[in-house]
Formats: sequence, C-alpha cells, structure tokens
Amino acid sequence: MRKRIGALLAAAALVVCLPMTAFAASAFDSGSTAVTPSEKEYNAGNLFAFGAGVSSMDVENDAYWFGATLDSNKLNVGTSGHGSLIAAGQSVTIKNSQIADSLRVAAQDIDISHVEVGNNVTIAARTINIGNEMKANGIYAAAQTLSIAGEYKGGALSGETVKFDGVVEGDLTISAQTIEIGKNAQVKGTLTMPAGANISIADNASASNVEYSEPIQTSEPTLFDNLLSILYACMAHVVLVGLFFVIIRKSLVQAANMVMPNLWKMLLAGLIAFLVAPIVCLLLLFPLVTIPVVVLLILVMVIIALFSIPFAGSALGMALLGKKMNPVLAAIIGTVALTILAYIPIVSALAVIFSIVFTAGYLWMRYWEIHQQRKQERLAARQAAFAAQAQGQAQTQGQTQAQPQAPQAQVPPQAPVSPAPSAPVPPAPAPQQTPAPPAPTGDPVVPTTPPVQTPQPGQPTQPSTPEAPAQPAPPQGSPGADASATAPSDVSSDAQASGSQDS
Repeated sequence: MRKRIGALLAAAALVVCLPMTAFAASAFDSGSTAVTPSEKEYNAGNLFAFGAGVSSMDVENDAYWFGATLDSNKLNVGTSGHGSLIAAGQSVTIKNSQIADSLRVAAQDIDISHVEVGNNVTIAARTINIGNEMKANGIYAAAQTLSIAGEYKGGALSGETVKFDGVVEGDLTISAQTIEIGKNAQVKGTLTMPAGANISIADNASASNVEYSEPIQTSEPTLFDNLLSILYACMAHVVLVGLFFVIIRKSLVQAANMVMPNLWKMLLAGLIAFLVAPIVCLLLLFPLVTIPVVVLLILVMVIIALFSIPFAGSALGMALLGKKMNPVLAAIIGTVALTILAYIPIVSALAVIFSIVFTAGYLWMRYWEIHQQRKQERLAARQAAFAAQAQGQAQTQGQTQAQPQAPQAQVPPQAPVSPAPSAPVPPAPAPQQTPAPPAPTGDPVVPTTPPVQTPQPGQPTQPSTPEAPAQPAPPQGSPGADASATAPSDVSSDAQASGSQDS
C-alpha cells in the first residue's frame, strides 16, 4: 500500500511539474520570442495571447491575455475606436500603452504606469501599484494593499491599506482600515472614508469635502459558529481514525509504543525535519530537473500537515488509554481532545505544531529503524557468507591432507620380542601348589597344538587358544620365565616341556 501511494504521488508530481520544467527551460532558449505564432491568434480583429508578453503591437479591437506573467509595453488596443484589454495571471505589468475602452485585470500583483484608458479601470489583486501619468474615466480597485496615483473622474478603492496620491475630479470613496492621503492628492468632489479608521492626511493635500461613513464591521464568529466548526472537525477526524485503523493500523500501534520511551526523541527529530525540509526545497529549486522532487516533498509536507492531528491524537490516546479500554475508542478520545485543543485560541498553534512535529518525528525515526535493520541484515548475510567460505576452504584443506598414501607391503606377524633388560619387568604371580598327578601307566599322551595360522592381509588376527590346560607361569628368574614370556615356537618344544614335567 505504501509503495502504491508513493508511486501515485511521484506520478502526480511528474505530470504536474514536467510541463512547468519544460516551460522554465525554454526561458533559457536564446531563440524564444515574446509571442510565438502558436501563442497568438487573431479573430475578427481581436487578439488572443497566452503565456508570453505582448509588446509593441496594435490591436484593432479587444485584447485577451492570460498566463503566468504579462509584461506589456507600447501596446495600442482599439485602433478601430473601440477595444478593451482583459488580462488574468499571476503578475501583470502594463506600461506606455493606450486602451480605447476599458482595462480589466485580475492577478496577484498588478503594476500600471503611463497608461491612458478611455473608460474605466477595474482591477483586483493582492497588491496594486498605479503610478503617475495614469489617466482613466474611473478607477475601481480592490486589493490587500493599494498605492494609487494618476488622474480620474471618480472612483472607489477598497482594501486593508490604501495610499492615494492622485487627482479625482468627482467623488472618491475609500474603504480601508489604514488610509494615507498623500501631498499631491486632490479630491474636488466628496471624499468618503470610514469612521474609526487609521487616517493620515498630508498638509498639502486638497480635499474640500470629507465625509465619514459607518465604521467597518469586522464579522467575528459567534460561539455557535465555533462549536459547529469544532463538531465538524471532530467528526471528520474520527472518520480518519477509522480509516487509519483499516489502512495503517500497524503504524498506529508502533507510534503508540514509541510515545513513552522515545517521545522527546520523536519531537526533536520531527522539529529538525520540519526546519530542514523548506531549506532542502529551496536548494532543489535551482536545478530544473529536481523540480518534481520539490513538488513531491511539498505534497508530503502538506499530507503530514493535513493528517497530523488524527494521527498524533490516535497514537497518544492508545499510549495513555490503550491498556484500560479498546484501542479504537482510546484513539478516538485522544483525537477528539487534540482537535478541541487545536480550536482554542491560546493553545491552537501549539497543538497544531505539536501534531505536525510528532508525525514527522515518527516517520523519520521509523525510516531510521528500517534503515538500521536492513543494514544489520546485510552485515549478517555478509558475515554468514564469509563464514561459509572459510568453512569450505577448511574442508577442502582437510580433504587434501587426508588423501590415502601408497600401500606398503604387509609383514606377517612375528613372535613378540622379550623386553630389554633395562626395562623393568613386572613380577610374575607365585605358582600355586597343585597335587601331583598319578603316575602314568601307559605311553605318555602328547598334547596336540593346533597349527598356527598366518593372518591374511585385511583380516583381523585372532589369538590361538590351545585345548591343553594352561600351565602356571614359572617363577621370575627361572629358565621357564623366558619361555613363558614368549609365544610357543613349535609343537616339539611343547611336548618336551610337558614330558619333562611328567617325569
């Protein structure tokens, strides 16, 4: 599942950013022009342009433009006597131009100077700057910050901060919290401003008739609105908790187990990642080929910020209440508590930052644990391979040393040789006194000894067991001691010994 989500995010980043990268790379192409044939089209005397600037051009009727940045200079719109300029983009700059009818622009930043408009100027942006040498029938502008100069017959300005330093033949209405009237400002009609606003009028300014309207009412949310917002947020986060238990239950359990022993480590790791990630994104913006990586990092940070409260609340709830109740119920309680804290004005920022840092810290520590585990597995596998290789070499060396040598001729067994005189001889046991046998009446019977069999090669030698009764060993030092220490040599010697004993 994680691999699929990562692949989808990477694909989305590539789809979004590759065209932007190609467009940005084209800016370094020395052969690019302001407007290419594919970006400009004339229809019934109207101009339709996209992307690049339009400069030093005459347009018979209307001109329509949209894109990222418009930098227009020496543009003549409405050469037939009627024509307007309609533009929309991120940044719009119009200089040294003439428009027969109206100018209508919507952008983030608008900069206009040395432009003459036959009808009205209707613009909306975040920042508007209209310089000197601007002439129009009426000026109607709304922005966060306005700086207006030029000559008009009437107008209305609205924003947070308005600076007016122009000339108005008729009435002018300004609605803002902060109003500055410059030294070159002249309002020959009625200047209407809200009561209670922060107003400053220069000494050389000319405003014969100043009226104050009702104060600007700032709508503050009521208690019911706050409770409704908190209820909605809690319900949405509870749904996300259920989704987490279906998709990433194992991650929630791991995060809950890491809370008690490693909470400070998680917060420190998340804080470092939270501070380092924007710097990495800025550094990766310079090479054009890394723009998809930057967008992917931004998407990851946005996802962490969106899902940090339910994730952190679930982990904390399971860590604190998981042993006393059902883990799902504990996660829901922790998430609801953290969501309510996020809506309290005093601690809201701390709750949100804590959730983001907690989630980022868990992800970073989990990644580090997996990295170390894989590193140890690779090291163990490498050591096992080295051990197997060393064992194989030892077995090969042992087999080489244990190879059989050339067979030697086998010598038949010989009678054992008596020990040297220098070697100590253990004393023989004393002979037992046996009664003398009766005198023989007939011829003496000579005992027969089985022939001595020579052992064949490869067969074990078996000691010969004569049928005659064993004779007691003679005492040490007697002539018979040497004979008893040696094996019988032949049958005649045995017979002679037995005959002499009988006699």
